[in-house]
Amino acid sequence: MPKAMMAGATALVLAGLLLGASDPWKTKSFSQWDANEVRKVMNDSPWAKLVQVPATWKPDAGAAAGTGGGLNPTGSSSSTTGRGGGGRGGPGGGSAPGGGDAGSTGLPNASFEVRWSSSRTFRAAAARSMVLSNQITEPEADKQMEEPQKYYEVTVVGRDMQPFEGLDEEMLKAATFLMAKKSKQKVSPESVSVSVGADGKTVQAVAFRFPKISKTGESTIGTEEKGIEFSTEVVRVSIKANFDVAKMEDNAGRDL
Repeated sequence: MPKAMMAGATALVLAGLLLGASDPWKTKSFSQWDANEVRKVMNDSPWAKLVQVPATWKPDAGAAAGTGGGLNPTGSSSSTTGRGGGGRGGPGGGSAPGGGDAGSTGLPNASFEVRWSSSRTFRAAAARSMVLSNQITEPEADKQMEEPQKYYEVTVVGRDMQPFEGLDEEMLKAATFLMAKKSKQKVSPESVSVSVGADGKTVQAVAFRFPKISKTGESTIGTEEKGIEFSTEVVRVSIKANFDVAKMEDNAGRDL
């Protein structure tokens, strides 16, 4: 083989290896993941989406927007969805996304992380994070991964979860859905759980659990679906995130 062709082939192989190495869920057992790889899964992977919205609920929001205070007439706001950037949070995503600079609306931004937390990959990252922080042992992590998942679970976390405070489960269920991009079928959550801080009031995370099987016995997310939209729109915030199902795969296949 000519040297030029050999060099080109070698470069392609190295590029492929580097690309694969960037996705730990495809190249390693989760028991081998280090803290940086756990962070990548939780903050910069197909299972994690960073959403930034105008923080209409903040005390100075009205003044910033020049409206004289209060919420806008609908009580909701538009959202911008993007992939999470690396380096946010600790090994377990412990430091939640925070606020940002003022957006085009003139309001300060707030950031939320929308995570497909029922996936094998995300559960593996959560378990590995607990091992690395000496909260559980590796055998205990393996046992957690063996537990069957009855629902699709999507979790919303953020540094400022004030819009979710005071909302009960029925309110949250009524304001939230998954929508399959191809079939346009909407799936409502079957249950919602709210995690609060030590004060018993401050919301830290909200987990939405959606049925995998419809009342008619059909899969709520068909095998042909390539994209899923998550949407929750409560009184003071609207959060939408788009998940590319084609990319949500590990070595065992589709991973939701």
